[in-house]
Amino acid sequence: MIENGASQGFVAERAFHGHKMKRFKNLISWHGLLTLGLLFGLLLEVGCSKKRPEPKEVKIGAILPLTGDGAKYGQSAKKGIDLAVEEINAFS
Repeated sequence: MIENGASQGFVAERAFHGHKMKRFKNLISWHGLLTLGLLFGLLLEVGCSKKRPEPKEVKIGAILPLTGDGAKYGQSAKKGIDLAVEEINAFS
């Protein structure tokens, strides 16, 4: 007798949960489409702006071991940073 009552409760709970999920999916579809549409419009507006700001000078800093046991790694990293700066400035 207890098992029968327990299984009926489970069936009723699952049916109620299914109803909630259907409402939740409908809610997601309307609000989701509206949200995606607004987000797309906002990104389109921002991405297609007419005037872009002038590029500014950017300062780059790094803490590197230039002396001592790790100097060879620090010197290599510094050369890599200098090379990257040259390449970026060449394309600007």
